[in-house]
Amino acid sequence: MNRTRYLTLTALIAPALVAALAPADKVAFHPEAGSKLSRSFAVKSNFSLDDFSMSMDGKPAPAIEMEMDISVNLDIGVTDQYVSLAADRPKELVRSFDKLASGGSFSMQMAQMPGGGMEKSITGSSELEGKSVKFTWNEDDKKYDVAFKEGEGDSKLLEKLDENMDVRGLLPGKEVSSGDTWDIPVKAFREILAPGGDLSIRPKAEGEEDVGMMPGMDNFGDMASMLGDTFEGEAKGEYKGTREVDGVTVGVIHLTLKMKSSNDMSEAVKKHMPDLPDEVSKFEIDHVDVDADIEGEGTLLWNLAGGFAQSLELTGKMKMAMDSGMSIGVQGRDMSMEQSMSMSGTLSNSMTVTKN
Repeated sequence: MNRTRYLTLTALIAPALVAALAPADKVAFHPEAGSKLSRSFAVKSNFSLDDFSMSMDGKPAPAIEMEMDISVNLDIGVTDQYVSLAADRPKELVRSFDKLASGGSFSMQMAQMPGGGMEKSITGSSELEGKSVKFTWNEDDKKYDVAFKEGEGDSKLLEKLDENMDVRGLLPGKEVSSGDTWDIPVKAFREILAPGGDLSIRPKAEGEEDVGMMPGMDNFGDMASMLGDTFEGEAKGEYKGTREVDGVTVGVIHLTLKMKSSNDMSEAVKKHMPDLPDEVSKFEIDHVDVDADIEGEGTLLWNLAGGFAQSLELTGKMKMAMDSGMSIGVQGRDMSMEQSMSMSGTLSNSMTVTKN
């Protein structure tokens, strides 16, 4: 073999050989039994109205010129104690809800409204704040039994909690080397978009009992209720190797996401309907259908020795379409109303983790 051909062949083989010999990293969930981790999430979203239409008794209503902007910031802090562990999940976990709060604003400009519109500052809180909840893996049912750790509380607060705030659904499930990629189940991103599930953080407008926006908008920011459980799309992880962060070796995972979800929020809206004014004799929700389209990317840093997520940053764009139908009785007259609206905006989620 002449020298030129040998060098060419070597140049082609060398990268593959280096990759084959490179050490693989174990990026896996394995915190110590008995250990405690505190997690802080900052979830932010900003949306503006793109289009709005309405019909009454099946007839299109006159066009309405309207502007609407919504911003929601969620501040979530929890402390998890891993009482006992299985191979890939906690067997028993005690979660203390240290902080569950929201803030934001809602503004609407429309000529038909008194003063041409309204602006509201919104804050939210949860009855779960300050409480501790125990998640116990039920091997027979393949799910967690959820109960308050001490004392009694409203069991409804526990119905839609998610145990997995470890974001372990994003992991490769195998040893990986720099440059390796893998498919991630789209539903695993629910752990990021709605950390902890429905934490019962309910918004209140300043000086009011309820926000009192359009049907479905009172739950805006409650991503667990808005996204539901129906997802499609694609998501990928790419391992970028390791780096040192504050003296800790972390694995670096780049995340990409394209997903769609569809959900009927009518039951959630009904639970939070405000009291009707005297002139309204009937207000019945028929449907509140929400379709979401999300694209995003981010970085997950995984503590390799500790076996837990060190931090996460995710940013993206979201489009949302909401179609709602209702029956209304006003001053002795019954009518049906349909509303369609579309919004678009940005979202971001950051998570930081400290070991206690």
